[in-house]
Amino acid sequence: MDRRQRDIAVVGWVSFLVASAATMLFFAWIDPQEMSQVAESPLPHDRMSGYALGFFFFWAVTAAAAALTVYLIRTRHGHPPPQD
Repeated sequence: MDRRQRDIAVVGWVSFLVASAATMLFFAWIDPQEMSQVAESPLPHDRMSGYALGFFFFWAVTAAAAALTVYLIRTRHGHPPPQD
């Protein structure tokens, strides 16, 4: 795999693991069915949909943070890029 493919794989895997942990911790205290009653959104009101939406939200946020980190590391100034 070249460097870009490795970066994408690392961002995807790390963000998946962090999103899994964040989902477990968040939904240990918050019931998604109660959240949907408070929010009055047009989204489905069952627990499994809430868990899925929460997981994908956490995954997107952590993937964005990891991708930004990789971008900032790869584009630092004053150092030549590493040769792989």
